[in-house]
Amino acid sequence: MPVVTYQSETIDATPDAPLLDTLLDAGHRIPHSCRSGVCHSCMMICQEGTPPQAAQNGLKPAQKRQNMFLACSCLPTEDMTVVLPDQSQITSEATITDITWLAKQVYRLKVRADMDFIAGQYVTLWRDGETGRSYSIANPPNDDKEIEFHIKHIPDGAFSDWAHKLTVGDTLRIQGPMGECCYGVDDVECPLVFIGTGTGLAPLYGIIQDAIAHEHQGEMHAFIGAYNTDTLYYINELKALSSKHPQLQLHFSVLKPSDDQPDGVQTLALDQLVLDQPLPLKQSHIYLCGAPDIIEKLRKQLFLNGASFQRIHADVFVHSAP
Repeated sequence: MPVVTYQSETIDATPDAPLLDTLLDAGHRIPHSCRSGVCHSCMMICQEGTPPQAAQNGLKPAQKRQNMFLACSCLPTEDMTVVLPDQSQITSEATITDITWLAKQVYRLKVRADMDFIAGQYVTLWRDGETGRSYSIANPPNDDKEIEFHIKHIPDGAFSDWAHKLTVGDTLRIQGPMGECCYGVDDVECPLVFIGTGTGLAPLYGIIQDAIAHEHQGEMHAFIGAYNTDTLYYINELKALSSKHPQLQLHFSVLKPSDDQPDGVQTLALDQLVLDQPLPLKQSHIYLCGAPDIIEKLRKQLFLNGASFQRIHADVFVHSAP
C-alpha cells in the first residue's frame, strides 16, 4: 500500500481512493471545491515520488514540470511526499471594481486583474487559502483588464454570501484562466447555437460578444432557461445586442411562471424550447452551459437530432459545497 507523507505525517493511501479524500479523512484541511478535476482548487506539489499522469490532466506544461497535480484526481500508485503550493505560485491579485445585483438571486462581480483570458473560460476566486469557487468569465478581453462574473447567491454560502458583501477597492486572489468552451470557429458564416441555464448565461454572454467582435455573420440562436425569474437576467442587455446584430435571435423560458414574468419569456422546459425551433443542427457549433443533468440531456438530444458531437462545446457547472 502506498504511503503518503504530508506535514511530516505518514498516511496509508489506498489505490482506489483519491488522495484528497485520504488527506481530508486524516484531518488535514486541503483546499477543494468541485472534486472532479475541473476547478484546480486542490492543486498540490509532489516533492518525492511521481504523481499519476491522470492527476496532471488539464495542467499547464510548466505546472507539470514542477510536479504539480490535482489531489482529487490522484490515485497513488507509489510512495509520495506532498505539499500545498504557496498561493502566490498559482494565484494573482484582483481588485473589485463593481458589484451589482442582476436578479433576486444573481449578482455581477467585476474585478480588474492582469490576466490574459478568452471569453467563456473560467477562473477560481479565492476567499482565503482554503475556500475557492470557480466561475465562468462573462465578457471578452478588454483594455481595462476587467473580468466579469455572474454569481448565484446562496444564503450562508461560504463564498457567494461572503463575496457579495465586498466593496469596490477590496481585493481577492484569483486562479486561472482555464477551460476551452470558447469562440474559435473558422467559418464566420456557420450557425451558432447557445444554450444556458441560470448563471450558465455568463460564459455564453461573453462568447456571444466575442463572436460579434470577430464579425461572425452566421445566424446565432441563444436559448436561456431558468427555474423562475429569480435567476433570469440580462434580458434587456441581450435584446440590445440583438437589435444591433439581427443575426442574433433570442429565446427565453422558465419552468415556474410568475406575475413579474417579462414579455417574451415562455413557460416551458429548456430542452423543449430548443427542439421546437427549426435549427440547422448539422451545420451548427453548439455551446451548452449550466446544470449537469440538463446539459447532458441536451447533448444527447441534439446529437440524436443531427448535431455533431465534435461541434458541441460544453461547460458543465459542477456542483460544489455552498
